[in-house]
Amino acid sequence: MAYKLDDVFNIRMIPPIESYYHREDVDGMFERFIAENDKHIAIFGGSKQGKSYLLLKHKRLLENSLTLEAGPHYSSTKEFYSSLLYVMKTKILKKISETQDGNVSAELSTTFGHSLLAKVTGKAKTEAGLESKNEYEMAPINYDDPNVIHSILVDSGNCPKFIILENFHNSTNEFKERFSTDLRSWHDMGIRFIILGVGKEQSEIGLIENNLRDRIVGLNVEPWEDDHLLNVLEIGCAKLNVSFDTKFKEELIKACMGSIGLFQEIVNLTLRKIGITSTIPHQQRHIPYSTHESFLSQACTEKAVAYTDLFRFLKKLTMKSQLDSCYSYYWLVRYLFNPEGNIDIANDSIKVKDLVDFILIELDKVDFAKVKKEIQSEVGDELQHNVIYRKVLSGLGNINLHSREISKENNLYFDEKELFLVNKYLNFYLNYTDPEEALNSILYPWDL
Repeated sequence: MAYKLDDVFNIRMIPPIESYYHREDVDGMFERFIAENDKHIAIFGGSKQGKSYLLLKHKRLLENSLTLEAGPHYSSTKEFYSSLLYVMKTKILKKISETQDGNVSAELSTTFGHSLLAKVTGKAKTEAGLESKNEYEMAPINYDDPNVIHSILVDSGNCPKFIILENFHNSTNEFKERFSTDLRSWHDMGIRFIILGVGKEQSEIGLIENNLRDRIVGLNVEPWEDDHLLNVLEIGCAKLNVSFDTKFKEELIKACMGSIGLFQEIVNLTLRKIGITSTIPHQQRHIPYSTHESFLSQACTEKAVAYTDLFRFLKKLTMKSQLDSCYSYYWLVRYLFNPEGNIDIANDSIKVKDLVDFILIELDKVDFAKVKKEIQSEVGDELQHNVIYRKVLSGLGNINLHSREISKENNLYFDEKELFLVNKYLNFYLNYTDPEEALNSILYPWDL
């Protein structure tokens, strides 16, 4: 069977790609969560790490489901539940009329305004004259009550078993807190939510775990180990009738930094540059690294250029450095672009201690004489490590909030003494971008 390159290696959702690899500790676990318990499921991990694709591959298990997009447009659960009813095309009873002879008529509303509350008696004119008529008016629905919403869905005969809520990390804190509480009621009523969000931990995407007790299970789609990526490559290459030598496989895996999304894109672009766009008929083409290395390098550089929005994110982050006396965000961005920066690749993290060491070294450079004096006026002439450390800890305290304000993605996440690069595309961009060129275009925040 012949395949197109884009059908094999890609990050698109539809149609499903042909190089999908079933991971027992992720796919198998998800299947067991669906089959063996009745709890909500929180699926988390970095951007483009396979959260939505996991559900697509197992959609046969989620036939009676509804998908909604979370985000800052829901400032309250009331707005969210209104959208839920709208998407379900639920019709709600607005008025019931009952005549003396027993005839009943009902008026329906799709604006979700009422529920049964009071009885009003009046007269209705008929051909035979005046006739007694009872009308049951409806009162406003409490959209903040999940029990009421569930009752409406059940009465409509249109109640899903699963509700999938994507990009939960983008929701407001007020919504997250209230919704986390509501999940207890939804669980008791037998409706299961599958919540997707960008983050390294379940708590990081915004679920208030204390409110959930034993009503939710978490599933991390990371990490993508080297052998996982190798299996993806082998599955896809078999369908295209191509093969890479061992060195090429190692370099492809190394380039993507543990990101399945990047891996799919880089393999696709590399093969396209080599000239392979579909299955090679009747023969297998072997691709050695020694004669095709430049194609991988070109693919990585081109892909990094495509993610210049990440540079804009970093640039905007430095503009918020004025919020603390040590300009912590600026030094962080400078540290990220530093080729000698001590970034823990395995955990995509930076220790605040290492960042402070870097700041103290940078402040001794002539270029930063002005800001050094400014910081000394705040913390003392000796610039003691422990004092700067406390200042930087305080300065980074709001970076989770500011990161989400600037970008829809959770690019950075600060957890006490460590800062995590949640978005692996950011690490990739930093690795394939000219740091000097980037830093030269970033203004000093103390000069603004």
